[in-house]
Amino acid sequence: GAVELAETTAGAFAAFQRRFCFQPDSATNQYEHLLSLWRSQVAMVADRFYEAQGDKPPEQGAHAVDESGLLDEAIGDVHAELLEGFLKWRARLQEYPAADVKPREQSRFVGGAQFPPPRRPDAADGADLALAVAEIAMYLLVWGEAGNIRFMPELVYFITELALCSGGIDMPQLCRAEGAGWGGKSSLFLARIIRPIYHVIFEEWYEYVEGTGEQKDKKKLKPSFENFLPADVANYDDWNE
Repeated sequence: GAVELAETTAGAFAAFQRRFCFQPDSATNQYEHLLSLWRSQVAMVADRFYEAQGDKPPEQGAHAVDESGLLDEAIGDVHAELLEGFLKWRARLQEYPAADVKPREQSRFVGGAQFPPPRRPDAADGADLALAVAEIAMYLLVWGEAGNIRFMPELVYFITELALCSGGIDMPQLCRAEGAGWGGKSSLFLARIIRPIYHVIFEEWYEYVEGTGEQKDKKKLKPSFENFLPADVANYDDWNE
């Protein structure tokens, strides 16, 4: 029921945060992000029920919505809507044999992270829910770390797919060895995955960051670019491709 699905979702975020060394605060924020999306979708599932019955929502519980599958259906809807672009991108990539993209059910190793799947009368339903939760959690965690990389959605999809398909990794050991995520140090996913990508983009167009106060993040374009590239604009579409 609800308790099991709560344990599955919370367990997935916690396991992925530890395994991939995401920033703890970012992981917490993205879990709350999911809860907000989920609550909203539960209300929409209930509305669909009443529309199908031809009834308006009752005041005193008459014709009450069947709650037995409410959370499951809502998380399925969140998965379909939030990951629509990712799933289409993955399906297109799967058409190319050289990409060697395995079926989703056979490739979700998530770095060896483990979390409790929801128990359902039909084991296949529980497995489908666990797969949906894993993909939602990983996408939101990557998206939460991505910063300006979010302007390159296919790149975010690519990083998400690599994380979902990864085998056993030793990032937790690296985190402990380097003290990552503590004492002002960045977590390793940000430091080793996201930031190097952004540095390549930054160094293509800019010389340095200058300014103070509200302008502290003002970027200084390379002199030869000042006449034809508006300030603080990089061509993310080109990098995305």
